[in-house]
Amino acid sequence: MNTLDAGQADHVMAAFPATIRHGIYRDIIVEMAQVLAQHVRVGVPGAKARDVTDLIDTYLMDLASIAVTNDHRGRAIKDPSYTARAYNAYKAQLAEHLAEDSPVRPLLPADKGAAGVLGDFAGLTASVGVNNRGDSIQKPAAPEQTGTGTGEARPRLPQSNDTESTATPAAPTPAAPAPATFKLGNYEFTNLNQTDRYVEKAMRIVELLDEHGTIKEFVGDRPVRITLHVRTTETPADVHDRGDAGVEINLASYYFEKYDIGYVMGMLAHEIGLHPLASANTKIPEEEELYAGMPLLVPGLETLKTPRFMNTEGAGQADHVMAAFPHTIRHGIYRDIVLEMARVLAQHARVGVAGAKAKDVTDLIDTYLMDLASIAVTNDHRAKAITDPSYTARAYNAYKAQFAEQLAEDSPVRPLLPADKGRFGVLGDFAALATSVGTNNRGDSIHQQADAQ
Repeated sequence: MNTLDAGQADHVMAAFPATIRHGIYRDIIVEMAQVLAQHVRVGVPGAKARDVTDLIDTYLMDLASIAVTNDHRGRAIKDPSYTARAYNAYKAQLAEHLAEDSPVRPLLPADKGAAGVLGDFAGLTASVGVNNRGDSIQKPAAPEQTGTGTGEARPRLPQSNDTESTATPAAPTPAAPAPATFKLGNYEFTNLNQTDRYVEKAMRIVELLDEHGTIKEFVGDRPVRITLHVRTTETPADVHDRGDAGVEINLASYYFEKYDIGYVMGMLAHEIGLHPLASANTKIPEEEELYAGMPLLVPGLETLKTPRFMNTEGAGQADHVMAAFPHTIRHGIYRDIVLEMARVLAQHARVGVAGAKAKDVTDLIDTYLMDLASIAVTNDHRAKAITDPSYTARAYNAYKAQFAEQLAEDSPVRPLLPADKGRFGVLGDFAALATSVGTNNRGDSIHQQADAQ
């Protein structure tokens, strides 16, 4: 590690064991651990031995992720084995500062492996993504209304002290310039930061949507407006069909910036194909009314001693559950949208479209399969999939087998199917999401309006 190019130089100094800063930080932790252990021994309400373990685990992961990444800590997910090795080395050093009979010693965390590191990142994702509404923050009370007014804000009148004063009208504020738009055919990015990198990616997205026959037919001649937003806990994308007024797509800037094109098209295939495009099918309402409230088996988990079910009742979104159940019209429409997009991406890679690569197809299908698996295993409370990574992986692989059945033996898509996923793969996906949301999520791809003069 090196203070040059570090996230923060003082972090690197704290992670290097020979520095004064490291010693101060370590001793603060040791003293806090002793206080927590004392609280447990004397029976302070709510105190538990695990508090000491959690404190030290936080300290060790802090040091390890700083050291391995030079304090660009989102990158630690890419080196989980090295991060774990550094964690265990820092743990051994901390243990050297504990007396043999220290009450803290038996409460040291266990050695960490790569899976433990990935699990920590996945836990961070769940914390950021589930009910992150600021419940602990006091909301200011609405001001009490006085008199018999209607609740409208009253104009503030000029005040005087014996002498009459005249209010000077404020100069009108010049209107802020509208954000630059990027248009290609009937597609428009409403607020794109038009650097070469982002323009090229926007063009690829538009080209792929326009070459997808089913989506093209759904859109017709209507305008499609894509707006980028800085998002954290919200869904990475949503789509609204405004009828003749067009289609509105909202897309998280971090997803646009950091995820390769296959993942982005997978997200858009969900938002367009699973929602407004599928909902236009007139047979769906009757079918989904019949399935409403019915326990539906989760693919891949049918043979468990206690099989797992999904159900529109209690689901995050009922239409998501309907799309995850393989026997519905909505599932078939969503699957076929993804399959057609896979063929378009594969064709782009074969003919050498600039920036196109075979992995785009794999990423698209991976997004689709993880979408279905996380919906089915959690009844569309998807952050909970982190608590069932093995079951999520089994569902993923079952959906993959079903998808493969739709491919001809000589299909160019077949060799590009993703590999079967295991529990570590699921945890890695969650950790990657946490890194994307938590690292430099500033809306760099969004056009910033110049300050008014």
